[in-house]
Amino acid sequence: MLINRFQQITLSKTCIRRYKWTYSKVSSCGTHHICLNKHQPLYQNRFQSVLPFHSPGLAPVIDQTGSAYHINDRGESAYSQRFSRTFGFYENLAVVQNTDKWYHITPKGSTAYDAVWHWCGNFQSNRCPVRDSNLQYYHIDPKGNITSGPHSYAGDFREGSAVVRSLTDGLFRAIDENGDLLHSLSSLSSHKTNFLDLDVYHKGLARARDENGWFFIDRSGKDIGQGRRYRQVENFYNGQALVQMLHDGSRCIIDENHEILNRLQNCDDENCADIEQAK
Repeated sequence: MLINRFQQITLSKTCIRRYKWTYSKVSSCGTHHICLNKHQPLYQNRFQSVLPFHSPGLAPVIDQTGSAYHINDRGESAYSQRFSRTFGFYENLAVVQNTDKWYHITPKGSTAYDAVWHWCGNFQSNRCPVRDSNLQYYHIDPKGNITSGPHSYAGDFREGSAVVRSLTDGLFRAIDENGDLLHSLSSLSSHKTNFLDLDVYHKGLARARDENGWFFIDRSGKDIGQGRRYRQVENFYNGQALVQMLHDGSRCIIDENHEILNRLQNCDDENCADIEQAK
């Protein structure tokens, strides 16, 4: 029994030690990480700046010499390579910058693929937006293969789709992970396939804008508001959303049936700002 108890305590300490970065945050001065359980520094080292830890337990830092790399939860460098700037790991790959060259690395500091870019985003759903020297955007997979593009803009993937802006007409569209249009044009459907503005999907709905204003669409591109338009909209949060009405600029809380649940009081400065913008 004593041996089993000792083994349990040892295993528990090992697990806490192994995953203590998950119970940490960046200090108020931004030079190190703090353990949330003990409210004490996670390690002794200090840096010019640090960013939060991401799986697999590494955090981007810039040291006192200006070199950028990743550290573990003991404050030790995870590899020998040094960069101009580093960012957090997403799906086991992290963006690094060396002067004007951007690319992804593995947790051991080695390059994930051969290509270099002029900017890189983060991997989501095994896809990542990147930009080349001609300011054109693409999506790549973890091996560096291009899966969509070129576009004038490309955003992160979420819920199986991403937003891109066309080089041809400047309109926004949604694409799937294969680079195909999410909303296909059909003679049997009146759903829109392109928009003046479009946001990534959030809980099955996306914010979109046409020449008449902002509205919400579902996965098929259907306008769930049946033609209602707003000056501004925020994403739905647990079945409700904040919107700004077109006719008077007032802000309201609506439900998914677009019924007004509450009207918020406008401030005088906001009305003045609207007048100045109109001039």
